[in-house]
Amino acid sequence: MGCAFSASAQNQIKLLMLTPDYCPLICSDADLASQDSGRLASHLKAAFADIGYDLDIKFDRLSRSRVKVSLGQADIVLGPYPELSKNSKLNLVQAPVAGLEIGAISRADASIDITSIDDLINYHIVWNTTEQVSPQLATAFQKQQEAGLLKRLPSITFKQDATRMIGEGQADIMLGQVDDLYEAMEAYHTHGGTTDLMIHVVSDLPLYALHLALSKKSVVDEQQLAQLNQYFLDNPFKDKQ
Repeated sequence: MGCAFSASAQNQIKLLMLTPDYCPLICSDADLASQDSGRLASHLKAAFADIGYDLDIKFDRLSRSRVKVSLGQADIVLGPYPELSKNSKLNLVQAPVAGLEIGAISRADASIDITSIDDLINYHIVWNTTEQVSPQLATAFQKQQEAGLLKRLPSITFKQDATRMIGEGQADIMLGQVDDLYEAMEAYHTHGGTTDLMIHVVSDLPLYALHLALSKKSVVDEQQLAQLNQYFLDNPFKDKQ
């Protein structure tokens, strides 16, 4: 890594990034990833190669990763914005590097208006417990409230048959990844559901945006940090290409 393994030529310097498992975006289990721990790993390596560095990725708990990067024992940590933004020992890359495309299923005849994260407190939310990211999204709500970005936690229910709850009017919206929601809605109708449902895309909500933060002891300087930020603005990550 840049803090410990520097070489004479900049393009030979390895930087160490620590990250939790954010599968399906970036996966510690190679069996779950399409290639090289998932598409996000390749995207991040390309971003650092653009400023002349070789990125090495290792997986660890977020709390431990954040401490190690703060102490200069690693160069970079990947995590949700609220977890990284208040640490004075880290240089935050302001542009998000990735985020899940989040949507909501509701009854077609329901009056649903979601234009900001605080709008979610107006609805009873249900998550499908079979969806891989639902616990992580629920944690994201908690972190948003702790960061003062959400007035209070919405009402959330976890059910295996969440789509049917929406169809029967037992909950207002079902949150999840957009592709998973389309599959859930199709399965609902295939298995006899008769209520008309619709999907709202709410991907601009800051529920699961991932950012990079670099150690202030890293070899990456302020100009390169600005270049990284611009790279992610110019090259937004798409999970499914």
